[in-house]
Amino acid sequence: MKNKNFRKILITMAMCSALLAVDLSAAAAPAVYGAWAGMRSEADAAYDTLPSEPRETMRMSAGAGFYASVQDMTMVDGYYIRKVSAAEMGANPKALQAALDEAGTNATAARPYKVVLEPGKYTVNTVIRLLGNTCLYLEGVTFVQAKNEGYNMLVVGNESGAEKGYCYENITICGGTFDKNGNASKTLMKVGHAANFIMENVTMTNIKDAHFMEVAGVNGFTMRGCTVSDMTVTGKAIATYEAIQFDILVDKHIGGYGYEDLISQNILIEGCTFTNLSRGVGNHNAVLNNPMRGIEIKNNTFQNIKSLALRFMDVRNCSITGNTITGTPRAIEFDSVMQEGTYFGTTLDKSSGTPKKYIKPDADQQILVSGNTINCSGKDADGESPTVCVYLRGMEITKAVKAKDGDKVPKGDYYLSGVTIENNKMTTTQHAVFFRNGRNSTVNNNQIVCKGKTDSDDAIYLIQKSIDNTVTKNTIKNPSGSGISLYTKASAKLIADNKITSARNCGIFVDACTAEEITGNTISKPKKIGIVMTAYSGSENISRNTITSAPEGGINVGATNTDLNMSGNIIKKCGSAQILLNNNSTAQTIYVSKNTLTGKSTADGVLCTGGNVVIANNKISSNRYSILLTDNVKGTVVFNTCKKNKHNDLSIGFGQYFGYGLAKPASLKAKAKGAKAAQLTWKAVSGAKGYQVFRATEKDGFYTKVATVSKPSYKDQKLKKKTTYYYKVVACNYSGNKNIAVGGDFSQTVTLKTK
Repeated sequence: MKNKNFRKILITMAMCSALLAVDLSAAAAPAVYGAWAGMRSEADAAYDTLPSEPRETMRMSAGAGFYASVQDMTMVDGYYIRKVSAAEMGANPKALQAALDEAGTNATAARPYKVVLEPGKYTVNTVIRLLGNTCLYLEGVTFVQAKNEGYNMLVVGNESGAEKGYCYENITICGGTFDKNGNASKTLMKVGHAANFIMENVTMTNIKDAHFMEVAGVNGFTMRGCTVSDMTVTGKAIATYEAIQFDILVDKHIGGYGYEDLISQNILIEGCTFTNLSRGVGNHNAVLNNPMRGIEIKNNTFQNIKSLALRFMDVRNCSITGNTITGTPRAIEFDSVMQEGTYFGTTLDKSSGTPKKYIKPDADQQILVSGNTINCSGKDADGESPTVCVYLRGMEITKAVKAKDGDKVPKGDYYLSGVTIENNKMTTTQHAVFFRNGRNSTVNNNQIVCKGKTDSDDAIYLIQKSIDNTVTKNTIKNPSGSGISLYTKASAKLIADNKITSARNCGIFVDACTAEEITGNTISKPKKIGIVMTAYSGSENISRNTITSAPEGGINVGATNTDLNMSGNIIKKCGSAQILLNNNSTAQTIYVSKNTLTGKSTADGVLCTGGNVVIANNKISSNRYSILLTDNVKGTVVFNTCKKNKHNDLSIGFGQYFGYGLAKPASLKAKAKGAKAAQLTWKAVSGAKGYQVFRATEKDGFYTKVATVSKPSYKDQKLKKKTTYYYKVVACNYSGNKNIAVGGDFSQTVTLKTK
């Protein structure tokens, strides 16, 4: 259906509504009007079903004729109509306010008012006040504040100072432009102590050194299809001016209203455009232990934001989805409780029952950032850093300090937790995702392109007690530092299936932190190393990763604090070594098995300079040394396939070479000995000086070395009751210093279940 047909349908429906308008008695009102919530005209309902492209044109077409199509003091679509003409406004500038005051006195939820102002341009010299159960219909209307005036243009409520609860109910503003005319200091619009506030297709523009909106103590706030543009901020106060600020009811932050521990909740901002602002939407004040809840920011556009598009402090159940954010140094930030701007509930209202003590934050704070397109660059006009698409900033307060703004926040770990960042397209000159004390969170399936010029800005960056996080299925191109990094007591449960290309540093960098499992990642052409685990890092499993053309090494592992399984990795054409192990402790064992290591003549397949290792069943080719161990290394090297290397046999201390000529043990048998022991036997192998026994709890799982014996039998004890175990054995000889057992192939695997 073409656009012109949509227009005809909408205009026809609006005209039909006017023709059908009747003046119903108050007695009939409850049955006819129904509840206020969700009540809209047939034309509005039809508008919602239309494709997005022609909506705005048809909305304005219908709106321009709506004033003429309705009669004053009649009922239309469940609203009691009060019209205000341009002539009335010319004769009495307070005519609109008089109609709104009438609505404030007489309107009810069952019989709401719709005050309709004739389209035109009006100079505003006073505050417009809205009370309850009222729709202010302003399609085609432009309000311009008189020059050099410093008052609010529109305020919800009478600001008596005695308000309690969500007392101003069911207020809607439809259409209209509010032009602050470059005036400074006062917020354009204030909404406090309100429930079910709706604002649709409203434009707010041209303000200086102030918010466009301050919202505090609302339950149900909807802003849909609105445009907010052109904010000028002088001095150093950019950080304090969100265009739409959600505040708290305390005298220092919002004037006039009754002050109360009443948090804003159930907030929707949808399909709006925010342009040329210092900051977009959010809050930077909070009540300790009483967070904002139920926030949905979706399908909006943010352009040319000088500091930060979206910032939320101490919130729960918040989703940011489908937004486009461009031309800003920082896009989305979540803060936990901060020392600045955090108040006790009793500071707002002495009768508040909100606790003043530290309470451990929720494990699942239900925060979602999904399906957004984000492009961040430049420096924050407020001087804050870094440039980042999504920033989680938890706070650990080690000492309670009285801030300039707010109360003395108790000592405690105010972490962020339960955040999902997924399916976003992010372009950045520094970081895409930055976690600071953000835990139990997921970064999944994001497309990240980095355009930085340094070598120190990591694309996904987890630091300072950001623990138990998951990073999976992200595509990361050209990170100016490493693709994924963990520093300062951070940890990840899983780093898996990420694709990292052309990192200026490393693909994955874990610095004295824990990454429990690093698996299935594809890393190509980093400037340094594919995967790095520095000294005293921990990982249980580094497996199935593919690493190509890393000039300083494929996988480098320092002093690990756990046993580590390195298996199934495919490493190609990396410099120095395809796998480098440098563990200064023999308390942990690194298992290197079933890897395919294809190098070059100046690099080694496996280079080990310390620790305890088991190197088995690897395919190693085209390197200088296939396996090179220094004299201090302890462990086992068995049944590796080495071809086309300069030195195919095992090399110890650059001078001793050992082959893998021993046969594999035959006739391995295992028999349960009670509930906690197993007896193993096998045939002796000619020429073997000893045997090593390996055990797993899954047939194709991770086999741990459990014993070295000199005879072909072993009794394994301290097992678990009614548990299935898998065993295999290898025959071996020893290096000159007897630190390294060199063996042939593994025996067949046998299964045993304890009683």
